[in-house]
Amino acid sequence: MEDEKGFKVTDKRIKFDEEQKRPAEDVRKKESKNKENEVKNDFGDRLPHIDFSSFIYSLAHSALIQLGEEPDPFTGARGINLHQAKETIDLISLLEEKTKGNLTKDEGALIKNLLFNLRMKYVELAKKSPAK
Repeated sequence: MEDEKGFKVTDKRIKFDEEQKRPAEDVRKKESKNKENEVKNDFGDRLPHIDFSSFIYSLAHSALIQLGEEPDPFTGARGINLHQAKETIDLISLLEEKTKGNLTKDEGALIKNLLFNLRMKYVELAKKSPAK
């Protein structure tokens, strides 16, 4: 439409939505895929190989945190939670029982030694804590 003042008004919103929106979406998808790949590569570089032994070590480390032997990685504080520590030790014991005959000698020795040490620390702390 032409106006009396000599300028023309045209509505380009339809063209913009149809022609410009799709390429922008494709660019966003490509950028998000690139970011995902970067994150995956970053995690792949930082995370160790996961196997049965590292899983058991992880559980044992959790028990040590719960027994107050290691600081909490998030707060840096040391605290004792005997109930939670007992559950974690029992979980490792359950894994030992359920995997019996399927572990290598090293894995069997690892789980046996970790359980012995964790149980001794638990008993020592349980003796010191006031009876409920």
